[in-house]
Amino acid sequence: MIDYILDPSGDVILTLEWYLEKDKSLPGSEKPTSPTHGPNDPRTDTPDRAKGKDRSENKNPEPQFTTFQLSSSHLILASPVFKAALTGGWEEGRMNNGKRHIRAEGFDLEAMKIVLDAVHCRNRQIPKTVTLEMLAKIATVVDYYAVHEAMGLFGPIWVEHLLKVENLPSTIIGCMNRQRREAFDTILHDLETYRSVLLDNKGCPNEVCSTLQLGTLTRTMYELKIIGSSSEECFHSFSLQEVEYKIQAISCPSWKSDSNRRHCCKTETNLNTLKEAIVACIRGKMKGLQLADFASPPSFA
Repeated sequence: MIDYILDPSGDVILTLEWYLEKDKSLPGSEKPTSPTHGPNDPRTDTPDRAKGKDRSENKNPEPQFTTFQLSSSHLILASPVFKAALTGGWEEGRMNNGKRHIRAEGFDLEAMKIVLDAVHCRNRQIPKTVTLEMLAKIATVVDYYAVHEAMGLFGPIWVEHLLKVENLPSTIIGCMNRQRREAFDTILHDLETYRSVLLDNKGCPNEVCSTLQLGTLTRTMYELKIIGSSSEECFHSFSLQEVEYKIQAISCPSWKSDSNRRHCCKTETNLNTLKEAIVACIRGKMKGLQLADFASPPSFA
C-alpha cells in the first residue's frame, strides 16, 4: 500500500527509510547517517559511507518505511540525481511490475514530502512557514538531490518569516533605524530639490521635456507618500528596497519632435542622474552592519 500518492499515474515508487527522532536538536549537533539511494546509488561518495559508519552508534533505532508514488518525468526534469538513477542504467531505472523502485535513507519524512510536493508542482500542499529545524532538514534534501530550482520560490518566503527583528538587541535596531533615517532624509531632500528646480523652470531648456520630467517625478513622489502626507508616513510605509524599485522605474522622457528629431535630455541634472545618485545612496545604506561594532570590549580588571 502506498502511503503518499503524488501522481496517481506515477511510474516510480520511492521508499524512504527513516528513524524516529529522540533528540529534536538542530541538525549539525550530531553527524547524521548520510542519505542514500539504495545499493546501486550513483552518488557513492557520501561522507558516512566513505568512513564506514554503521548504525550501532544510534543504539539501533527501529527503522520506519514510507512509500511515495511519483512521476519519473518530474523527477528527471527537476533533479540530476534522480535523472542519473532512472536513466543511467542503474537498478532503479529498471521496471518491476510496471514500476521503478527507488530507495532513500537518512532524510526527514516531512522534509522529503515537502520537497517531492514542490517537484510535482503541488504548491497547495507546501506550508507557508517552517521552523528553523525543518528548514535545515529541507535544505539537506534539496542539496543532495540538487532540486534548487524547484524549491527556489519557497526558501525566501520561509526565511522571511524566520527573521524576527524584535529579537535583536535595541542597540542594533536603533543603528538600523538611524541608517534608514539618514537614507530617507537624503532621498527626500534630493527629490524635493529637483522638483523645485523643475517648478522654477531651471531644468531642461526644452519646456516639454521639463514638464514631462516634473510630471513623472511628482507621480513617483506621490506614490511614495512624499506629497500629500508627511515624510514620516513614507519612512514607516516603505522599506529602502521598495523605494529603490520605485526610483529605478523613473527615467528621462524621450520623444520625437515635430521635426522628427528624437529629444534626449542632456542637462547636467535630470531624472537619470538623480536616479543614479539616489540608488547609490540607498545601496550604501543597505549594507549590513558589522557585528564587531556592537561587541563589548574585553575587560582586563
